[in-house]
Amino acid sequence: MAVYLQSFCDVLFVQDDIAKKVDLLSGLIIGISPLVHLLLVSGINAPYGRYASASWGPPIEGRLAWFLQVKQMISNTISSMIAKC
Repeated sequence: MAVYLQSFCDVLFVQDDIAKKVDLLSGLIIGISPLVHLLLVSGINAPYGRYASASWGPPIEGRLAWFLQVKQMISNTISSMIAKC
């Protein structure tokens, strides 16, 4: 563990390679964010279906919610296909 911590400190504070610093910090953010998310939302039950309430935001019709979800999926697919070209 000490070796990893030493190499972490070397990359962050000693080396002048910006790309390595960005890679290290972005990896830390990606690695820590699921844990933070889990801590923030654990124990919260979102109502849905017949148990839905307006206290969780404005009610959205099912067809509109489905359309918005599918629209996002399609736009993500198309943008990833364009990025690979």
